[in-house]
Amino acid sequence: MIFKFALTLMGAFATHSLSPAENATGRFPFHSIPVMMDASGKFMLTQASAGGEPLHLLIDSGAHLEISVSKEWAKAHGLEMKKLGDSVGIAGKNETFTTTLSDIEIGEAFKFPELTAYVIDLPGKIRFEPNADGTPQVEEGLLGGTFLMKSNSIVSYLDKRMLAPGPKVPAGAYLRAAQAKGSIIAPLVKTSTGAPYVEVQLGGKNWLFLVDTAAGSNIILPEIAEELGLKALELEQKVTGVGGETTGTKVTFAENFEIAGKLVLPKMDLLIMPCPKLPGFPEGKRFAGIIGNPLLSQLQAEIDFGTYHLIFPPFIVRKAESHTEVPEGLLEE
Repeated sequence: MIFKFALTLMGAFATHSLSPAENATGRFPFHSIPVMMDASGKFMLTQASAGGEPLHLLIDSGAHLEISVSKEWAKAHGLEMKKLGDSVGIAGKNETFTTTLSDIEIGEAFKFPELTAYVIDLPGKIRFEPNADGTPQVEEGLLGGTFLMKSNSIVSYLDKRMLAPGPKVPAGAYLRAAQAKGSIIAPLVKTSTGAPYVEVQLGGKNWLFLVDTAAGSNIILPEIAEELGLKALELEQKVTGVGGETTGTKVTFAENFEIAGKLVLPKMDLLIMPCPKLPGFPEGKRFAGIIGNPLLSQLQAEIDFGTYHLIFPPFIVRKAESHTEVPEGLLEE
């Protein structure tokens, strides 16, 4: 069954029954890792430490790495950095180094005596709750898709937390709990780096979009927008990412944006801008853009990295079934 869905209904989703997390963790030993949301409710920050020093990591499913720290944090803590080369982000090239972290803890779920981490420039412009002394709390590193894949973690916008299965949790337990509650289940395409992609049907063709928890916008590549004949509108907005900021962006609206044959968005707003294709992208597929945290947070999505599925909660299904009119717009603030 394919569900037609209107995001303008989200204001009515204030209450719901037990989530898959509450269902599954009642039966199996999952470790719950609290996350801090930014003011917009889109970006997720988790508390970690390295060498006994606090380290706040932005959960970034689109990063093809395990852990990175900012150059500012590495320098402040006297870490030795080795030049690796240049990485490419949304906003351009970024000089990249590596360093060694010791005594790493992430929540109460993960402890490592030592890890090699990337050292990159981070914008530090996402604002979370201030520290106890009133100073602003910003991201100091990234927890990337490779880590999420290796740990079989679940990232939940529904419960605003990250879950890690214990050693006795059967494979697929979380997904089965979600299915039992009537959630919409959309398969993801798993890559060697851990970056998750989802198939989108648009304009009569199939495309792959990166599912990126650290992308503050939904994005379509310029060449894909042109091929689909999508109308571009000028947008006065800066886009911040690894490598800095970019301006002069354009926006478009795509009709009948169908996610994995499971969920149809009548109208989807997308920034038109180039994005680098990550290492490990599947052969024979076409990369079209990014599904970012604006959509993931509004759909209260969950990403199961143990089975590589997107999970949309059952109350979205009920609202979708009861809604018959196609709305004028989508993602209206």
